[in-house]
Amino acid sequence: MPGKIVHRASLAWEKWSPSKINTATSCPLRCYYEYMLRMRGERFPLTVFGSALHYMFEKFFKAHKKTGNFPYQEVRKFQNVWKGFWWRAVAGNHGFSNMGSDPEEVPWRDSEQVGQLFGSGWNILGKFYDRYQPFRMAGNIHIPERRFTFDFCGLTLNGVIDRIDLFDNHAVILDYKSRVFPKHEQMTGTQLTAYQLAYQQYLRNHIGQGRPLQSMQVYGYWKDAVQDLPLRDDYQIGMLFYYMLEASEYYRSILTGRPVRREIIERFRFFPEEDIETGNISPRLPRGNHCTYCENVETCLAWEKGEHDTPRKLFADKHKEKWDAKTPTQISLPFQFSPVVRIGANNFYRLKNLPFIEQTSLF
Repeated sequence: MPGKIVHRASLAWEKWSPSKINTATSCPLRCYYEYMLRMRGERFPLTVFGSALHYMFEKFFKAHKKTGNFPYQEVRKFQNVWKGFWWRAVAGNHGFSNMGSDPEEVPWRDSEQVGQLFGSGWNILGKFYDRYQPFRMAGNIHIPERRFTFDFCGLTLNGVIDRIDLFDNHAVILDYKSRVFPKHEQMTGTQLTAYQLAYQQYLRNHIGQGRPLQSMQVYGYWKDAVQDLPLRDDYQIGMLFYYMLEASEYYRSILTGRPVRREIIERFRFFPEEDIETGNISPRLPRGNHCTYCENVETCLAWEKGEHDTPRKLFADKHKEKWDAKTPTQISLPFQFSPVVRIGANNFYRLKNLPFIEQTSLF
């Protein structure tokens, strides 16, 4: 007996990643464009450059599955892989995220920029190799590009941690960045707060064999600098949840027309509450640094002038496109993604000491 096909629109405001949270709090309209309408323009040169370096960092710390040996025992071999990967991506043989990603159109500043970024990458990877070659050969466990998804107080938090280093009696989280963090981000940045929570609540037992998280680090690849960041306290973790909760209520109310659940959110602190009354989603004005890498600036300018349908209609039309594109074999079961159902099911089977039964196994 097949299950009933249902919409999963609620995941747009129930499922959050660190980048999605940061985008929503910096500009609600940009988050709506990029994460809910999936409107993506051309990626910027520095963006694809960063993606390409992340791919190389991952390959460097990815040991062979059978032998456990690391690749690239000479720096020149590592840099030559960069040479082939970069120029094949520029030629359109694949994307900049990995060898299997789709080719991308990039608005290069001029013909020289491609070569300049290649040269910068060559130098960055040379310094990266010198710094981390002795470190990766020291016998500790390094887990690159670790994905996570878990329930956080009824909402879903997911993401990818660039690297987790496991030592004898502790763990360290490391994130690759183009820059070093200013003081306020060192202390309160939501991305590292989410990573700490993911490790402590989910990954510590799944991959860390109980090792406690000792510290978090940021590697700024342009300056070849490592920053040690303090672990977040309960207040910062609570603020992360509040950002997610307020964002969830903001978008849920606008995109469904249902009133804000005032027993959950008495007032909005980080999102424009007037948007709830008008049914609109406002860009963050005046424009500034938060617009630097936005791929929808022209569309945003038209939106500011009122040249658009309502966010609810645009979202409904977009979701209908996904619905219509479903094949008969793509089945979603009713309510299986609801946080209430997930929490209730998990608690029930935990109390009964029974293995969790996925809904799909009932049919």
